[in-house]
Amino acid sequence: MSLNITDRNQVIESGQPKFLTYAERITHNRADAEDAVQTAWLKVLFYPKPLETGTDVICLMYVATRHAAYSIHRRWGSRTTVLPDVLPGRRPDFDSTLDCKSLLKLLDARSRRVMILRHIVGLTDREVADVLGLQPGYIGVIAFRARRRLQSVEAAH
Repeated sequence: MSLNITDRNQVIESGQPKFLTYAERITHNRADAEDAVQTAWLKVLFYPKPLETGTDVICLMYVATRHAAYSIHRRWGSRTTVLPDVLPGRRPDFDSTLDCKSLLKLLDARSRRVMILRHIVGLTDREVADVLGLQPGYIGVIAFRARRRLQSVEAAH
C-alpha cells in the first residue's frame, strides 16, 4: 500500500531541517535553500509513482532537493555565503545520476537507497544511517555488497 499525500507531507515535514541544511550546503544561501526545499517538497508530494514507505519519501526528497538546489545555484551563483562548505571536495558530479539509473534498478530497495544517499546525494555514512534507521557501520557493508553486485553485472556484459 502506498503512502497518500497526507502521509508523504508528514514524512517530509519531519525531515525538513535536514533537507534545508543539505540545500544550504549547495546554495550557500538560506533563502535559496528554502526555495529549493519548497520546490522539492512539491515534486515529492505529487510524485506520480507510488511510494511505499517513509524511507522512499525521504530518499526521493533528498534527490529532489539536490536537483532543485543545484538548479538555483547554477542560475544565481553563490549570492551570499551563509554556511561554510561542510563537505569540501565531496560535491557529487551532477551528471553522474544519468549514468547510474539503469544500474540502480538492479539493486534491492535498501541497497538502492544507500547508494543514492551515499554516492549521489553525498551524505556521510552516519547521515545515511540516521535517515534509514540503520547502524552506521552497516551502511558500508550494504554499499560494498551493492558495488560488488554492480561490478558483477558490468563484468557479465
